[in-house]
Amino acid sequence: MPAGDLFVLNRQAVRGEFAKNLEQASRAVEIGRLCLLTRSSGASERYGFGDSAPALQKFLGKRKKKQLGSAFVEIANDEWDSSIDLRVKDLRRDQTGTIRRRIGELATRAGYLPWRLVQQILLGTIAPVAYDGKVLISATHSYGNSGTQTNALTATEVPTLNIATANAPTPAECAQMIGDVLGYMMTYKDDEGMPLHETASQFLIVCHAKHIGSFNTAVKANVLAGGANNPVAMQGVSIDVVPGLMLTDDTKFRVFRTDSENVKPFIFQTEVDPVVAVSPDDSDYVRQNKRYEAVCDYECGIGIGEPLSALECTMS
Repeated sequence: MPAGDLFVLNRQAVRGEFAKNLEQASRAVEIGRLCLLTRSSGASERYGFGDSAPALQKFLGKRKKKQLGSAFVEIANDEWDSSIDLRVKDLRRDQTGTIRRRIGELATRAGYLPWRLVQQILLGTIAPVAYDGKVLISATHSYGNSGTQTNALTATEVPTLNIATANAPTPAECAQMIGDVLGYMMTYKDDEGMPLHETASQFLIVCHAKHIGSFNTAVKANVLAGGANNPVAMQGVSIDVVPGLMLTDDTKFRVFRTDSENVKPFIFQTEVDPVVAVSPDDSDYVRQNKRYEAVCDYECGIGIGEPLSALECTMS
C-alpha cells in the first residue's frame, strides 16, 4: 500500500489531548484527599505502621521507652490497560477531531481509576486488609490498647441514623446525622488508648448520587427548614460532599477524615504513570490492517491506610 494512502495521525495533538484530560480527571477526583500517594519501584511494596507516639507522662526519675510495633500492609501493583482500534479511513474523514478526543478520553479513564478502586473497596468488590488484619469496614477493629472498635455504624451506635425514610434523608436529618457521626468518630482510640482523631478538622462525605442535594445543604446552609440553626455549621470543621456514582445502596453514606497524612484511609501507589501510545505510521500493523491501535497503560496498587478514618453509616 502506498504511503500516501495512509492517514498520518497527529501524535503531538493526541499526547496533548491525553495530558489535558488526565489533568482534568485528576483534579476532579482529588484522590490525594483520601489516599497517601506514594511511588513504587517493584511488584509490591510493604508499608510499616509503627505504633502511635506515646502520650506524655509525668517524669518520675526514669524514662519509659516505647518499642514501636511491626504491623504492616503489603500492596501489590496491578497492570491496567485500555485500547482503541482506529480505522485509517475513519481518521481521514474525522473533520471535527472527535476521534482524537476519544483517544484523549483514555486518560480520563486512567485519571478516575484510583477513585474507581476506592469505590470498589467500599462495595467490597475488592477487599484488602488493614494493618490490624481486618477489611476496611469492620465491627472488630483492634490494635494495642485501643479496645474493639467498629466503623460500621448503625442506629445502635448513632441513634440519629434512624430517620423517617431510610433512603430519602432530608437536609435536617443529614445535618443531625453528620454531627453525631463526627462525634462518634472522636471516640476512636489509638494503640495507646488515646484519642485517635483529636486534631481532626477536615472531612469528606461520599453519598448516593440522589442524596447529594440533601447532604450538600446539610453542610453548607446556616439555617435549615423551619428556621432551625444548622448544627453542622456550628462545629467549626470543613466538610465536603461528593457522590459515589458506583455506590448502589441508597441507605448508606461514608465519612472520611482527610486532613492528616498519618491517618489517610487509603494508600495509593504508582509504579508506571498513565501513558498513551499509538501504532507507528510505518508499522506492519497499520499497513496490513489499515488501522491504528491507541493504548493506555497504567501500573498501580491500592491498600488500606488507617481504617478508622473511614466510616460506613447505614440509615434505617
